[in-house]
Amino acid sequence: MSKHPTPSARHPRRRSGRVTALDVARLAGVSRSAVSRTLTAGASVADDTRRRVLEAADQLGYRPNLMARTLMTQRSKVVALVMGHLRNPFFTNMLGLFNEQLRANGYQTLLQIVSADFGVEQAVEAALQYQLDGILMASCHPSAALAARCHRYQLPIVAVDRTSDQNASQIWIQSDALGKSIAARLLADGRKRLAVIEGTPGEPLSRRSRSFMQCAQSAGVSLTIDYGGYYYEGGREAAARLLRSASPPDAIFCLTDPMALGAIDAARFDAAIRVPQDLSIIGCGDIPAAAWPSFDLTTARLPLAEIVQQSVATLLARIEDPTLRPEHLQLTCPIVERGTTLPRVER
Repeated sequence: MSKHPTPSARHPRRRSGRVTALDVARLAGVSRSAVSRTLTAGASVADDTRRRVLEAADQLGYRPNLMARTLMTQRSKVVALVMGHLRNPFFTNMLGLFNEQLRANGYQTLLQIVSADFGVEQAVEAALQYQLDGILMASCHPSAALAARCHRYQLPIVAVDRTSDQNASQIWIQSDALGKSIAARLLADGRKRLAVIEGTPGEPLSRRSRSFMQCAQSAGVSLTIDYGGYYYEGGREAAARLLRSASPPDAIFCLTDPMALGAIDAARFDAAIRVPQDLSIIGCGDIPAAAWPSFDLTTARLPLAEIVQQSVATLLARIEDPTLRPEHLQLTCPIVERGTTLPRVER
């Protein structure tokens, strides 16, 4: 006869209705530390012990207390994800991939969404009310003071999309090279009047737009800038304004795909301008709608899966080893040729 009680044995008497790790240990005939090791991902434990603990936990309906695990391991296994621009499908898809990657590595996601009335600092401060192992930030970045504060507390930050402080890691694309390649692509088509539709007035220009504008200016062609607020409606309105001007552009670069889709519709339906015969349009992101036949948008493909994988890997490495220095990685970003760019037809 086995000297260990089996999970079919009578439930141990408890003082309250809440099942504890000690209850599981008594029913499985193991120590409390064995229960903790069994329920901790990656911990070493004998197969027989694991089986008995899992059977006992299932019979008792035991769920590990996250706070207790944090106290024992000094790890909460919680990562804050601070994001903005979730109306853009690119970042919506990024959110889903981040959640999948973190869950696959045993982490829970605490989401804070930045908006016009809930800024980056507020979102991060709200996240810091919880016990965190790290912070991922997408389409926003921490202030120098906040990054330094998190660095002092050995709370690693990885920023996606925006230039980050030296105390935070950054994973993004080769923005300068991308802006130049988009401008060069349009100039090669013979375009002479370039325009760029950026995000929001008052915000710093993106590095993509700055390098695009520098390339256009160096080529001696005309250049105009307008703002579309990152989304379809604003992109359509901005493109309509540009196309109504005294010197309308013959090529438009939009900082995001949703704005580029709006620009296509502004040309076709608001200004009766042919795309791409009389107007080239290039977006950025390569969201699914960009490939729809009704848009067929030429765009820069942001390597979403690689961005997420590198960001999570960098964050987890810094969680495991707080002495690692923040790193800045830049990924390549190809232009996907579709139907909104074509060499200009001279009449």
